Amino acid sequence: MNNDELLGVIIGNGCLIYDEQSRVYRLEIVGNPLEEEEYYEKIAKYIKDRTGKIPRVIVRTEKKGKSLRLIFNNKEFMKRLLSELRYCGGSQMYTCVFPRPIRKWARAKFFIRGLFATDGCLYFSKISGVPLYPRLEIKMKNRVVANQVLKILKSRGFRAHIRRCGKDDCVAIYCSGKMELDKWVDQIGFTTRKNRTKYLLWKKLGFYMPRSSLAQRTAFLQRWPSG
Repeated sequence: MNNDELLGVIIGNGCLIYDEQSRVYRLEIVGNPLEEEEYYEKIAKYIKDRTGKIPRVIVRTEKKGKSLRLIFNNKEFMKRLLSELRYCGGSQMYTCVFPRPIRKWARAKFFIRGLFATDGCLYFSKISGVPLYPRLEIKMKNRVVANQVLKILKSRGFRAHIRRCGKDDCVAIYCSGKMELDKWVDQIGFTTRKNRTKYLLWKKLGFYMPRSSLAQRTAFLQRWPSG
């Protein structure tokens, strides 16, 4: 974890509130309690190391089910984040602009890694009924950032494309095929166990196990002989 990855995470699933009048200065990041708790603890540790203060990581029950939330209240930290993200208003990240200093690949790859960790998905399409064709996809509402990420990926030789997401008010950046996935792992990597275990399971078997949980994938990989 580094600061560029954190910025990607925040643009992916983050919400910033900076209200001088109400004295509310809050970062909140939402995730999946079944698949991402370890990663959110990693984010919390990184923030603690930078600020000396510990964010809360909680599981909240809502109408649509349970959600994982990282919550951090700190004025100075929020001020730094807002300046780094070129924040343009509102509580969501739809109006942020991709920070110019991190558009070069040495830093952009970490930003994209964090963005994929929260807004990305690795899945496998079926060929002759078997889920074995890999696809990488990042869905987001911030079209400015989406197009900037697309341009950066293409500059590195990724066969990346962008499309509208049906009725959703968002766009999807996607790459397809084994070569693209291997290139992604080599140049960007997966920072969450959720995606790493999906990739490793596919590499072991040559196909994917649909609807498998993180615990099931982890247990299977631990039992599988190395080599």
